[in-house]
Amino acid sequence: MLLNTNEYNNELLRMFNYFNIPIDIVNSSSILTTTIGKKIYDYLSLTESFKDTLEYIKKAEIKSEEKEKVYNIFLDIFNKYICLDYKFNTIKEAIKYDLKNIVINNNNLKKMVRISSLENNFFADEYVFLLGFNQGNVPRIVKDEDYITDELKKKLDLSLTSDINKYERLSALKNIKGSKNITISYKESYLDKEYYISNLFDDINFNLCEKVELDTAYSYKYSTIKLGQMLDDLIKYDVKDKNLPLYYNSFNIKYLEYDNRYKGINKEELYQYLDKKLTLSYSTIDTFFRCQFRYYIDNILKLNIYEESFEIVVGKLFHNILSKVYDDDFNLDKEYSLFLEGKTFTDKEYFYLEKLKKELIIICNNLKEFYSETDFKDVLVEKEIKIDKSRDIEVVFKGVVDKIMSKKYENKTLVSIVDYKTGNNSIDLFDSAYGIGMQLIIYLYLISKSNLFEDYCCVGFYLQKILNNEVTIDSKKTYLEKKNDNLKLLGYSIDDPLLLAQFDETYENSKYIKSMKYSNNKFSIYSKVLDNEKMNNICNFIDKKIDEARDKILDAEFNINPKWLDKEKEPVGCKFCNYHDLCFVKKDDFIRLKKYDDLSFFKGGEVNELDE
Repeated sequence: MLLNTNEYNNELLRMFNYFNIPIDIVNSSSILTTTIGKKIYDYLSLTESFKDTLEYIKKAEIKSEEKEKVYNIFLDIFNKYICLDYKFNTIKEAIKYDLKNIVINNNNLKKMVRISSLENNFFADEYVFLLGFNQGNVPRIVKDEDYITDELKKKLDLSLTSDINKYERLSALKNIKGSKNITISYKESYLDKEYYISNLFDDINFNLCEKVELDTAYSYKYSTIKLGQMLDDLIKYDVKDKNLPLYYNSFNIKYLEYDNRYKGINKEELYQYLDKKLTLSYSTIDTFFRCQFRYYIDNILKLNIYEESFEIVVGKLFHNILSKVYDDDFNLDKEYSLFLEGKTFTDKEYFYLEKLKKELIIICNNLKEFYSETDFKDVLVEKEIKIDKSRDIEVVFKGVVDKIMSKKYENKTLVSIVDYKTGNNSIDLFDSAYGIGMQLIIYLYLISKSNLFEDYCCVGFYLQKILNNEVTIDSKKTYLEKKNDNLKLLGYSIDDPLLLAQFDETYENSKYIKSMKYSNNKFSIYSKVLDNEKMNNICNFIDKKIDEARDKILDAEFNINPKWLDKEKEPVGCKFCNYHDLCFVKKDDFIRLKKYDDLSFFKGGEVNELDE
């Protein structure tokens, strides 16, 4: 088959696939775009060693014939640069360029339809099909657009544009007439544009045939597609094809039906795709429990498009500033300017940034005031904690705690956990029964499983909303008092007044913890307090939920199953989801769940039987 253009490639691949005819259109890609190629390049970047990288290829889990091919490609490239006296980063970029320009052809069949160009080819007894016999395509037409123009070419005795075009014409004629068994086709129109037959037509003296319909009898797949097209024409345009009755009675297709169910993937292939490493976090398992398929799209296929919006930048700005507020040399103006350096914003965004700076001043003063009054003087910020959860492959559960405050007390370490929030996160733990909205208690779990403290006791775990909406007018309180009210810690405290007093001496009518009151030897009914046993139950419960998510992910369970909590207006599994056009969720896909109004499911770390 002769092609002077690659515009037919996709159509040819599709049609030949319908009829199971192998074709040698190069199914290829740059080696750097392949999974193994990228991993090898990343390994080279990490080790900066040619020798270690070659050893890595030898140990890689890929087919032996592919491994030899890949090994030789990298060996040849490394040999080009191994003796050069340049910085490794320079050499690495040169290797990257080479890899981008090395194409791996995945076609291995010997008998197939061969694709070739018309130029410099002679076909004797072969059957030849020439596609795209249109003006401008056959023969190729060259324009006087070279760096060296025709005027200069005359002086340099080089071939002119007209000479090249004359040669292209004679060459095309020679190759066409020299082929004994040749069929030529051309297009008349495409996407509202008209095309014309090549001006070689009069010279080749061939017969012009009528359009030939493709015989569908040799392809079941193509026949069913034709049936679908006929039904479309009938239903949408009231046009009935003469062959519709024959096709309709011969083939059974699910017309206007779609099975959206997840069909499953091979576990071993999943492990290979993950490079036998899986990282879990609060956000990933929260997504998984909301909807398994949503997790699959987000975290396995990674189809989510990350865009750093203004809101995300503001969140990072606040977290960055507050992570340094306890430094001895902390300077808000300096840190604020450093973070925004090099970033561009609209006039509207600059206006809000100036306004938000005033918010940060209030927040920092609030944190410093609390720090001056609490006995918890040891502070860790932005602390990453990793928990080993390996099973068939390496699995790590990790999280970053914004602030951990602690104090040594009677051979124990008292600990309080604070996570800053710029959004409207809820501290409602009831949905945790299903693994949803566990962020607050996951920080408690991370501390309990880490080795940060020996013989520790958790005094409290809280969210602190550091970016709130404008305060409401209150004649009894000043603006600053309202702002400080909004900064109160939201969460759960230990039910031991003596220990709590070490963290917040104002606990009886707390200035710093929301709804915390203590009088007449008991906590107010609005105070959120837990004893050590309940905190341990929570940690055991979370441990089991993480294991549950891990096991189902490693078993490749990615069903379309968004959760819908009882009495909620919308499914929690579909909230803020961008993948409706992929899952085509149906009514039967939703998992209805009972809405809890207490924390009884934490008892013993087990979820009670539910009415789904």
